[in-house]
Amino acid sequence: MSIMFACQSPIAAAVLQLLLAAVVSAQHINVTVDDVSVSLKDSGSSTGERYTLGKLKRLAITCRASSSGVLSPSSFFWRLENSNSSATVDARITVDTKLADNGLSGTSVLNINYPVKSDITNFVCIVNQTASATGRFLSAPLLTMKVDGANEYDVAMWPGESVAILCLVEGNPMGDIRWRSL
Repeated sequence: MSIMFACQSPIAAAVLQLLLAAVVSAQHINVTVDDVSVSLKDSGSSTGERYTLGKLKRLAITCRASSSGVLSPSSFFWRLENSNSSATVDARITVDTKLADNGLSGTSVLNINYPVKSDITNFVCIVNQTASATGRFLSAPLLTMKVDGANEYDVAMWPGESVAILCLVEGNPMGDIRWRSL
């Protein structure tokens, strides 16, 4: 039996959509993906959790499993969805796995240092090839603001959120202020 929660909405900022799935196998393995170590922003949705990633953050997705049989470090495997490729594809992406002393439970953490656009995918934690859970990392471009046509800074915006842009002008006589989109 598989249960998956998904939130289908437009995304206007760097967002992590965490999908939780629990699969029960004949071996009674329970898997959850949780504890995303990024700043939380309430999405107002009961079907998923969304997180805003700041620049230069580390993303950590934790996969926990408990089993009626003994687990080993090789019991955990992280891969990209729709691929058999391991998620540990470069030096920025690492996997740390720890098992309980009795071997009946364990934790595997997928660490992504300085997430980039190529990391936008579904990450799947597979335990003993019989149970899995998925964490999805979604992103869209940030809103880039320019001041005097030179200085730039990024603003992460949530769908439906409003932004106030203030323009302070001094002059005598007062100039004609006009806004335009670039």
